[in-house]
Amino acid sequence: MAQTRALVVAALLAAVLAAAASAAPGDPKLRHTPAGEVAAAKVLVRRADLGKGWKATPAPPASTGSSVCKGLRPNLSDLVERGRAIAPTFTLGQLATVTQSVRVFATRAQAATAWQRTDSLDLVLCLERQLRSATFAKATVKPVGRFRLDLGRPTAHTDGLRVVAAVSPTDEAPFRVYADVLVLGRGTTLTTVTFLGFVQPVNDALERRIARTLAQRLGAKSSLVG
Repeated sequence: MAQTRALVVAALLAAVLAAAASAAPGDPKLRHTPAGEVAAAKVLVRRADLGKGWKATPAPPASTGSSVCKGLRPNLSDLVERGRAIAPTFTLGQLATVTQSVRVFATRAQAATAWQRTDSLDLVLCLERQLRSATFAKATVKPVGRFRLDLGRPTAHTDGLRVVAAVSPTDEAPFRVYADVLVLGRGTTLTTVTFLGFVQPVNDALERRIARTLAQRLGAKSSLVG
């Protein structure tokens, strides 16, 4: 893959990871417990879930840096978080990446509230802003469309959205980036998974399979997290 395109891939991935890992006003109150941490980790995507060719790198540390999604992140400050986990970053060469975060809340009612506040237009606007923030001297990134994904109903709280962006490098042919975000919730747990596809979308069948796999893990019995 040409050098400019590789730089764009890196910039897009950095924008997504920064928004996922950074702490920000509106985050829930942190009251982590061992059981809550275990419950969050159980839901993480594993390399074996994705198939051949995928590689994993450690998740970035949380930071308090400014987020490109400032003002769009859901206000969860009245809720209590019992556990949190961030998956490694999975890459398929320079064709696709997968990132994921998991939160476990104190009660089912709080998790349902978090779902309602997360699954909104702000989620799409945040994705668009993340993509646009990857613009730099050698390439312009411009969101050009948004769509809802068909994931079936592996959980009552399941949704999937796609944002498409046109990338115009200064010295190469233009191409498109497809940012898909899946949000799944069950019980006290809520997880968000982001797929970035470069040139073409991540395979729909893979996304549906991951949604079903995570739904099974969300439904697995575990200790109380309170």
